[in-house]
Amino acid sequence: MPLASKTAEWKDLTEHVHAMKNTHMKNQFAEDAERFSKYNVRLTGDYSFDVMLDYSKNKVNDETMKKLFALAKARGVETHRDKMFKGDKINTTEGKAVLHTALREKSPRKEVADVKAKMKAFVLKVRKGEWVGSTGKKITDVINIGIGGSHGGPEMVNNALKNQGGSITIHTVSNVDGAHLARVLGRTKGAESCLFIITSRNMSTTETVLNASTSKDWCKRHMKKEFDVAKHFVAVTNNNTTASEFGIPADNCFEFWDNVPGRFSIWGSVGLSVAINIGWGNWEQFLEGGNNMDNHFKNAPLEENMPMIMGLLGCWYRNFLKHSTHAILCYDEALSKFSHYYQQVDMESSGKHVTMEGEEVDYETGHILWGETGTNGQHAFHQLLHQGTEIVPADFVCFAKCIQDEEFIPKRHHQVLLSNCLAQTEVLMKGRTPQDVKEAEPDCRGDLLKHKTYQGDRPTNTLIFRKLTPYALGNLMALYEHKVFVQGAIWGINSFDRFGVDLGMANADTIEPLFDENTTEYGDRDSSTVGLIRYIKELQVFNPFA
Repeated sequence: MPLASKTAEWKDLTEHVHAMKNTHMKNQFAEDAERFSKYNVRLTGDYSFDVMLDYSKNKVNDETMKKLFALAKARGVETHRDKMFKGDKINTTEGKAVLHTALREKSPRKEVADVKAKMKAFVLKVRKGEWVGSTGKKITDVINIGIGGSHGGPEMVNNALKNQGGSITIHTVSNVDGAHLARVLGRTKGAESCLFIITSRNMSTTETVLNASTSKDWCKRHMKKEFDVAKHFVAVTNNNTTASEFGIPADNCFEFWDNVPGRFSIWGSVGLSVAINIGWGNWEQFLEGGNNMDNHFKNAPLEENMPMIMGLLGCWYRNFLKHSTHAILCYDEALSKFSHYYQQVDMESSGKHVTMEGEEVDYETGHILWGETGTNGQHAFHQLLHQGTEIVPADFVCFAKCIQDEEFIPKRHHQVLLSNCLAQTEVLMKGRTPQDVKEAEPDCRGDLLKHKTYQGDRPTNTLIFRKLTPYALGNLMALYEHKVFVQGAIWGINSFDRFGVDLGMANADTIEPLFDENTTEYGDRDSSTVGLIRYIKELQVFNPFA
C-alpha cells in the first residue's frame, strides 16, 4: 500500500485545511442551529448503558467529515478492521494475529473459555476465603507485580471500579525502584495473608522478576520454615517452566495469550486481580461492555461509528492542523489513572516511523498523550489550554450520574463537577473577545483587555456516559483501543509491535555490571555515560561522617 500522503484523498484534505483554518467554531455554531444534532453519536447497551460522543466542538464542517470518511475508505480501514476480528495476522512484523477482542467475546473460543473457567474457579476460592496462606490465614491483600500492560491495565481498572471492590485490598507494583515495592508491602496486613500475582508473559521481565524475588524473600523472612511459595504466589505467564523454578506449580499459572499485545491484555488473565477485586459477575459485565463497543465498531457505518470518528479526528489534528499533543480530561476521580493507562495504548502503538512495508513515512504518526482529572487540571494546565500558544485538542469524559451514595455525598458535588466540564468545552470553543470583557467588567482597565481575552476555536470531544459501571468502563476502554487502530490503519503502520522499547532495556543489562566497585574498564562507551557511571559510584561510597 502506498504512503497515505500519496493518496488523492490525503492531498484533498491538505488543500481543504487552508479554508478551515480561517473558520472559527463560534461562527459555525451561529450559522448552523443543527450543528450539535449533526455531530453527535449515541450508543446503548445492556445494564441501562448509554453514551454520547459530541464532536460538534471540532474544527470541521460537512465537507471535512466527508473527506475524512473518504480517506478511511481509501486506506482500507474497514477491511483492516475486519481482518483483525477474523483473526488474520495483521501484526505483520511478528507474524501474529491480534486477538484482544476475542478475550471479551460472549461465546469465546475454547482456549479462551478454558482460561476463563480456571480464572473463575480461582477468583471464587480467593473471595470466599477458601484459599489460605502458609499459616492458614485468609487472603487480605493481593499484590499484582508487573510492568507496562501487565501493570497499567490492572492498576487503572482496579482504581476505577473501587466502588465495586470487596474486602480484599488490591495493590500493584511495577517500578524496579525498591521504594515502590517497600511502600506497598508496608501497607499490607502482613506476609501471612498476602497473595502475589506475577504478571509476565515470559517470566523474564527484569523489573517484574526482581520485584517478585524480593517479595518472595520478604515472605521467607516473615514466615520462615512455614512459608510455602505455592500458597502465596501465582503467575500470569506462558512460561510455566520458569514459574515452576520459582516455586509456582502449573495449577497456579494462568495463560498469557501470545496473540494479545501487553497493552491490550487486561481483558484476559492479566485482569486476574481485577476479577478478585470486583467479583466474577462484575468482571463479566466489564468484558461485555468491551464486546458491546467491538460490535459497534464492526457494524456501525462510518458516519455513525464512534471509534472511526475519533480516530479520523485524531489524524485531522495531527497531520493536517499539525497539533502534536492530545489531552484526555476525565471529570471523575475514579478515572485518575485513565490518561496514564492510555498513554501506553496510544503512544506505544502509534510511535512508529515506518509503514508495515518498511517504508519511511513522510508525515507525523502518534500524539503526545497526557491528561488529568477535572477539576484538578483546571488549576494546573488549563491556563495553557485557553490562552497558550499551543493548541491542544482534548477529550472531556464525564458521567451523568455519580457513583457515590448521594446520602453520604450531597448531589451538588456532581452538579458542580459536570458544570465545570461543560463550561470548559464551551469557553474553549467560543473564546472571549475584548467586547465580551467590557460587557462583563465595565470598569476593566484598557491595558488588561488583551490579558483577559481568549482566542477560542480550540477543539474538544465530549463523551457523556450514564454512570461509571464495569460495563461502561469496558465500552470506554474498547472505544479508545479502536481509535488507536483507526489511526494506525490510516498511517499504514503496525500498531501492535513495540520494538522501540527493546533496545533501551537490553542496553541497561550491559550497563548494570559497570556499577561493580571493582570495574574500571568501560569499553567503547561514550564519555558522558562513563562519566555519569563514575560519578554515581563516587556518590554511593561517599560517607559524610567519615
